[in-house]
Amino acid sequence: MKNSTMRQLLRYLKPHPVLAILSILFALTYVIGLILAPIFIGNAIDYIIDENQVNLSRVLTYSIYLLITILAAAISNYLTTSLSARLSQKVTAKIRQDTIKKISNTPLDKLSNLSNGELAIRISTDCERIAEGLTSAITQIFTFFALITGTLVFMFRLNITLALIIALLSPLSVLAASIIAYFSRKMLIKQTAIEGDLAKITEEYLHSACHQNSTICHPDLEHSKQEHKFDTTQSNQKENTKHSFIQHSQNIKKIGGKATFFASLTIPTTRFINGIIFAVVAIVGAYLVLGEVYFSIGMLMIFLTYTIQFTRPFNDINATISDIQVSIVSAKRVFGVAESNG
Repeated sequence: MKNSTMRQLLRYLKPHPVLAILSILFALTYVIGLILAPIFIGNAIDYIIDENQVNLSRVLTYSIYLLITILAAAISNYLTTSLSARLSQKVTAKIRQDTIKKISNTPLDKLSNLSNGELAIRISTDCERIAEGLTSAITQIFTFFALITGTLVFMFRLNITLALIIALLSPLSVLAASIIAYFSRKMLIKQTAIEGDLAKITEEYLHSACHQNSTICHPDLEHSKQEHKFDTTQSNQKENTKHSFIQHSQNIKKIGGKATFFASLTIPTTRFINGIIFAVVAIVGAYLVLGEVYFSIGMLMIFLTYTIQFTRPFNDINATISDIQVSIVSAKRVFGVAESNG
């Protein structure tokens, strides 16, 4: 079912190849800028040897290169985000239009298991979650793989020992985040279902209240005879609705709290692991600088920057995967409505 949902989402992306390709190209430019910037900084540092041994011309040259690289990366990042957001909005609008159209053409008996509130949630909230997931997928997934690949290539060219340390230890943060995301996703699915039930209860209560007001404004003789019985029944319905609403609200509070708790563990856990990796690289790099092996201060700075740069995508990808999971769950709900007349 998950693969089927992904195929349907990709089908909605096909009519917009230009936006998708431009987003990827600008994302690639952004990644190249992130990889080259530490090299320019490290090379400039290596030309600052002592108080009277500074090659200002070379330092200035690398500083200009760095400035151009940062500007290009910033502009590319802005364009990538803008284009991917525009693409996701176009896709979401098309999904919403198709869903509303199919609902309009579907017999009411096939939609009887979905209340108006549930339909509204799927058309509005779930579609917005699809847009957020698509934006994250387009801007982050490609950037993640490109940055990891490019950083690894440059690190192994500079020093195999430090590159192996970073490459072998960094997946630990992914493992920890994946375990946390697994439990968080389970809670999120339950929370989404309860939100739909709560919307259904609210819609039914409002419909009942409007019906009651209409009856009061247009009384008849038969209504007057059964007024006491009607009031008793209405009072019982209100109490039942109130009890159900409170129960669902408490369930959302409980399950939503657990989902938020598990999700909040991701960043501190991965940052703790990344801090350990950074410390290990700094210690081993300092040993290489002081030893006989040719390894300059500038190269150590490059590796320390690459350590942060290499582990950061693993932190970002966790949030991205969470957004994508939410969008897949929401897309499944939306497509379920659209296919109800299948």
